[in-house]
Amino acid sequence: MELLLVILIAAVLAYVMTPRKRAPSRSPDTPARSMEDMQRVLDANIGWLRERWALAEEHRQPQSRGIFPRWFYDDATERQLARLARMHIDTGGRILSKGQASDVIGLFEPADEENADILKHFGVVLQPEVRNETRARHEVAKLMLSAANQEAWRNRPASALQKAFFGYFGVALPRGLSQPEADDLIEQHLEAWGEAKRREWEAFEMTFEDLSDAEIRADIELKKVPLSVYSEAFKKVLAAGGDVEDPYVLGEQIKVLRPDLKRR
Repeated sequence: MELLLVILIAAVLAYVMTPRKRAPSRSPDTPARSMEDMQRVLDANIGWLRERWALAEEHRQPQSRGIFPRWFYDDATERQLARLARMHIDTGGRILSKGQASDVIGLFEPADEENADILKHFGVVLQPEVRNETRARHEVAKLMLSAANQEAWRNRPASALQKAFFGYFGVALPRGLSQPEADDLIEQHLEAWGEAKRREWEAFEMTFEDLSDAEIRADIELKKVPLSVYSEAFKKVLAAGGDVEDPYVLGEQIKVLRPDLKRR
């Protein structure tokens, strides 16, 4: 497997080190990256990936598989191989496992939202150069080997956004509510209230997520917004018939309510 890794790395490095005047055409599922970006990702992750694949070999037996799912050792799918080809990664004719192909592709993808939330909950911090789908998936799998961690994640407290739902709609918030319980209770209320309230809450969540993006806030010239202030601004824009799905509209209303949140 180490020889396979060397061949794969060499192929990727050959691509990213080759000067090109224009980037090759890419499919929508392949993020556009500069040669420098690919080089940086590889430099930061290659040593760790070698260790991960060596560990996978050690855990190949079913009784000692640990963090590696059964499918990790299956052959790569045609779809995965096509994706690698679009990324200009050549395996030198070697057969990749499904897990290896997934790992390589994941180096160039951001961590998915749930894994990012799990890492944040347990205080695991990945530096920007190694904050990718593969690394996050690996760290989460290690965490979830512990039954105590599994229980802690299932019973984690309701999030600030979930709590905001109850305050926004004027519903009593039960004490000690966990996130899964909050999800269930929110869904029960939305089901009872009808489609209009569901769309309203979905807009509330979506626009708050937009305003949680540092780049969007910088463009609006806005500091980080407390949920209570956002909730008040959302209600005012909604009552005035404004576009509550536009973070720029909400941003301007927030600056009216709280001028101190405007960036100088």
